Amino acid sequence: MFVSVADREVDKRILQQVSRRIGKDWRAVGRGLGCTDAKLDECEYNHRHEGLYEVIYRMLVDWHERLGRNAKLAVLAQALIDSKRPDVACELQDSPPR
Repeated sequence: MFVSVADREVDKRILQQVSRRIGKDWRAVGRGLGCTDAKLDECEYNHRHEGLYEVIYRMLVDWHERLGRNAKLAVLAQALIDSKRPDVACELQDSPPR
């Protein structure tokens, strides 16, 4: 069965890929995914000692768990585009499904 790129569910591999790429833009991406500033602050506080990658990854995992099966690639890609990171969104669209 063919699943369009937009309808693909996000998996941990994609979360890891995005975590490595968005850097300082992570808060804007998180807001685009519907995370509150309080949740972003909590992620930063709880994981800052593990580095920025882990802060971003945990924020994305929280989003993924909150949306469950509705955590689609299209939603993540749109948040990246809205956060001025279309480069990362394009990389995701080009990545093969697993």
